[in-house]
Amino acid sequence: MLRPRVCDPCHSRKVRCDGNDPCGNCLDQKAACTRARDMKRLSKRNLAQNQRRRVREHQADEPLAIQPLATSCGSGSLQSFVEQSSDPSMSNVLHQIEDGFLVDILGDGMLLEHLDMNYGPPSWMSFVPLTDDQMANQHQVEHSQGLAWNRRQALQSALSVASQLLGGMEECTEMARETAISEEQRNIPSFEFLYWMLNDIYSDRFGSFVLDFFRHIGKHTLKHMGSSILFNTATSCDSILYTTCVNSVAYKFLNTISGTERDDDLAQKLRHRALLYRETAITTMKKIPLMIRPSLSLLQALLCGIFLQQGAGDTHICWELTRTACRVCIDIGLHPAAASEEEYYCFMWCYILDRNYAWKLGKPRILTVETNTIMGPRSSNTAASELFLIYLDLAKVQDIMIPSLKDSIKPDTDAFQSFHDIGAHVSRNMESIRRKIDQIKLPSTNWSGLDVHHEIATLDFAYHSIMTCILHLHLATLDQNAADNYLVSARRELLALIAICASNDTQKTVAYLHWTLLYYPLTAYFAVFCNAVATCHTGDFQILKELANCLAESGTMSKPIANMHSLFQQFVSLSWCFFSEEDTNISANECVARRPQSSSHHWGAIAGSSLSPLSLPSWMESALSQEALTPNTATVRQAFEPTSSRVLGDVFGS
Repeated sequence: MLRPRVCDPCHSRKVRCDGNDPCGNCLDQKAACTRARDMKRLSKRNLAQNQRRRVREHQADEPLAIQPLATSCGSGSLQSFVEQSSDPSMSNVLHQIEDGFLVDILGDGMLLEHLDMNYGPPSWMSFVPLTDDQMANQHQVEHSQGLAWNRRQALQSALSVASQLLGGMEECTEMARETAISEEQRNIPSFEFLYWMLNDIYSDRFGSFVLDFFRHIGKHTLKHMGSSILFNTATSCDSILYTTCVNSVAYKFLNTISGTERDDDLAQKLRHRALLYRETAITTMKKIPLMIRPSLSLLQALLCGIFLQQGAGDTHICWELTRTACRVCIDIGLHPAAASEEEYYCFMWCYILDRNYAWKLGKPRILTVETNTIMGPRSSNTAASELFLIYLDLAKVQDIMIPSLKDSIKPDTDAFQSFHDIGAHVSRNMESIRRKIDQIKLPSTNWSGLDVHHEIATLDFAYHSIMTCILHLHLATLDQNAADNYLVSARRELLALIAICASNDTQKTVAYLHWTLLYYPLTAYFAVFCNAVATCHTGDFQILKELANCLAESGTMSKPIANMHSLFQQFVSLSWCFFSEEDTNISANECVARRPQSSSHHWGAIAGSSLSPLSLPSWMESALSQEALTPNTATVRQAFEPTSSRVLGDVFGS
């Protein structure tokens, strides 16, 4: 059997050839694609691999066949999800992962003996950052051979814009206020309201899932704090801490009540009142003295501030507050085996937040925990719901994987062995987490007080965000299937985000976006974008457009979201240059002769960026005279219609 013929220009330039006639590189360079060299015979050990590749290429010739997704996506996978994403109910947001799959690909020691060392990860892999720190510092990327210079320049431009965007978001945040609220303007819960909270929060009105967000401040502690403020019996320092805590709880309580209220007018008034309590809590928190003595009350106030600031989209401030909270936690000697329930939750929230911000930002961990420490509740007086324990399990996986995020991808046996040492353990943990997520999706009174569809979509987003990073590290090994698995996980992460945006309640959508889009790394977005640019993958291009469209309305209510919307628009603009009408099935009627409208007009240009909104390479300017079409869910659905009934039996099937 003969090897796929590499064209003469690609062979002489030592770049990868896709084997087409003409190949993509020659098309990009407008060069003659010739094959005058002698053909070499294929070795027997590669026959099976070559047959699989030919099957994938044959499927790619079918109408609307999207590679690599079409080779592993059946009627019960991504297609059904995309069809559901247009439904406001957003039921069954994502699909299940097949039991045993990750252990098979990460835990089989025999794989070391069968690695094809001639196979390397996709050439665009070096452009995908795993953390915000990598994105900010990775301006000139090496190891990108095989990419045409214009595609490489497009990826480099996107990385540069994202780096400037992150820098600008640190300098300018949505909820920062220069003017402090005077004492007369402070909104403090009344005694009647305090009584209402104390009775309802700890009653059976709410399910166990939402109660976990109140447990870091116990009932007796909340009563003492509220009474001390109302009767003015607290010291000045304690009054600041108590006001921050009580108002934070009041904000969460009213938001929970408004979510279950059927009277729209009353719900709107409750949300407005909740925002006033939030403003007072955030402003009061800024008055905490720098030299204040470490205490449990200080830790509780810091945690309340983190929840409020992340809910407002200020990730940079949250990281600073989390560092301080972890140090206070260490100073006062908190431990997972804490005596009281509120102490246990304070420690666990510090652990979860510390691991996630270290995971996202590429920062060092602050809170140290011994390897064999039991993290679950030890006391019968301490309750923890399944939802909270799932987020705790995800944080444990992040804790294990954080040291690996800094390792560069090297397609050699040593690199695989290094990841293999922890890969099997992590894979078993992730499969267990997947099963737990599928279990709590079922209707239950535990969800009372929460929006079950948004919460499940958020949970799926978190799961696939971590899974995408794991598969990114795994991508340096094995074969093309590894790249397929990686991209499937990244797509599911973005589709979960699109599902969150399907709600008609923009204010609620913004809150969830702050805890997803701004709370986790941008790895999946870059992976999908890079694959769209490098391979002209239609489905990935449609996802990018749909995501940019979904964020438009939310961007009018949140400056951080508006900045991210602007970034995704640049992704669409840069990738659109490489799609012709026949490649993307874009009709002429769908095209518009102007750039898509951005929500950034409400907030101005990207904060801290000299690109307004993007300084494109000169070769792209003419291509962008006719901009990418306005995305819609129907187009995304069409792009992912499979040509085969084959499901993800060996990938991420359900």
